[in-house]
Formats: sequence, structure tokens, C-alpha cells
Amino acid sequence: GFKWYASNDVLRGYIPTNYHTKPGIYILKFINSKTGHTTTKVIDITTRDFKVQYLTVNPTIEANTRTAEANAEYRKYFNPSREVSSPVKYYTGPFILPTKGRLTTEFGETRTVNGAPTTYRHAGLDIAAPLNSSVLATNTGRVTLSMPLILTGNSIVIDHGQGLFSVYFHLEKLLVSHGDIVERGQLIGTVGSTGFSTGPHLHFTMSHYGVNIEPGYIIYGESITKNNYLELMK
Repeated sequence: GFKWYASNDVLRGYIPTNYHTKPGIYILKFINSKTGHTTTKVIDITTRDFKVQYLTVNPTIEANTRTAEANAEYRKYFNPSREVSSPVKYYTGPFILPTKGRLTTEFGETRTVNGAPTTYRHAGLDIAAPLNSSVLATNTGRVTLSMPLILTGNSIVIDHGQGLFSVYFHLEKLLVSHGDIVERGQLIGTVGSTGFSTGPHLHFTMSHYGVNIEPGYIIYGESITKNNYLELMK
């Protein structure tokens, strides 16, 4: 579903890759249908050593939040929140990290929960911070979801336009409502441990519609890892 978006004199489009994209050099060619001019873009897909995380979760929390009901609720409310995006982007400035703390889980990690391997990869960043620490909007946009969910706790999704979304899970407080226009750096909630969670932290990710993106590339131009996050967060 590739699409061009016009912003002033710039054409922008997103082509997310996935974990199964073979590393190597890829050549993209764009042809101007009016002039016939061809533009070539070289994309270098590099390897990454994704970590494995071993979690011990209170069995009661796991039993109450990882259920068929929780998954059905997630699909009903969360999935549609990233299906429709403004064709015009809301933001003009750069994106910011919503909170600062200790990076506990990187993007793309696989997990073993209470001794059982999971089938999914971690869709964002987990940043541990004290309960009720401020959570800020990564950039200007419109809130498409702000509600408690069994699985992800108090959850917020913001549409930044042109298919780009930001996601905030496990919040203690929700300080914005569905349909609100929020500004870059605006307080939208606080760090919590609601839903399937082992302690106070923010689960933060970005996506192109429903395809999750490493937030580090949008904010810093590189992935955020346990080796570089202290330097990046300065």
C-alpha cells in the first residue's frame, strides 16, 4: 500500500521492512511519469543481533491480562486506532522521546515469560521510570485512542499524519481524550504499571499504520539499544 505524500516541495513515502528482509543492498527506482526522469535510491539493509529477554511475571497478573477476552478487546479497539491517518502531517518539528529512564527492553527482542517462549517480538521500547513520571507527546498529532485495555493497560495512540502513529502503553493516568489535538512535548499521561506489566514503565513505539517501527530511527536516526540509550537520552 505504498503512497506518496506531498509536504511543501518534498514527496515523502514509507516502506517499512520486517525481520525477514534479507540484509543487503536494495535499489529503488522512481520514475517521473511526466518527464521520464529516473531517480535511484540505494537502501542498505543491515543485520541486527536481537536480544532475548527472560521475564518472570506474577502468575495472577498473567492470568488476568493474557486472556482471550483481552486479545479480543485489543483487536476491537487498538487495531482500528491505526487504520485511518490524516493525509496532511500535523507536525513540523522533530520527534522527541516521551519519557526518560532506564531502557529495559529493546525493539524487536524475543521473550521467554515464566519459562515459556513467546511467538512475538517486542513491538517497541520499554523505558522504566518512577510511577507517575511525565509522559509527553512525541510530536503534534490527533489522539485516536485513549482508554484502558486489559492487555496494555491505560493506552494512548496519536496520529501524526501521513500514516505515522505513536503508541503509549501501561500508563497510570490518561490526560488526553479521543479526538484531542496534542502538541509536541504536551503532557498526555504518566508512567504506570497497568495491564500486562512487571513494574512502572512506558512501552513506547511508532508505526506506519499497523507496521511497528523502531522509534529510534524516527527520533535519533538510529536504533535505541541498551548500549547507546544513555548517550542518546542526553
